[in-house]
Amino acid sequence: MGAFETLRKKIRTDEGRIYYGISWMDQNGDIIYKAAVNELENGEAEKFGWESFTIRKGTYISEVVADFMKNISGVRETFMRLLKVPHLDTNGYWVEIYFDQKDVRCMVTLGPLKSKDYY
Repeated sequence: MGAFETLRKKIRTDEGRIYYGISWMDQNGDIIYKAAVNELENGEAEKFGWESFTIRKGTYISEVVADFMKNISGVRETFMRLLKVPHLDTNGYWVEIYFDQKDVRCMVTLGPLKSKDYY
């Protein structure tokens, strides 16, 4: 929450903004977490001294946590469930998309299907 509050204090408006939480595991097994917001104009990230980041294109599995502020642990529980998918991309992202003031879409990257994944 602190990372998102920092973003909100620096940007000029929430209008037209989409907030993201982006996580992945590094080579040491540590989880890296970034709070992000879409740019409204090119170069906006650099203007604030922030790094620019593009979420890789790919296939994701997702689930929505409705009214997440009333169920903060539901976000973690949803990711724990999604991370048990058998053909997960171990080099992929775990993405939160806060698409309105109360709901969040939790997404994890899928890897290519192997023949054993077909039914």
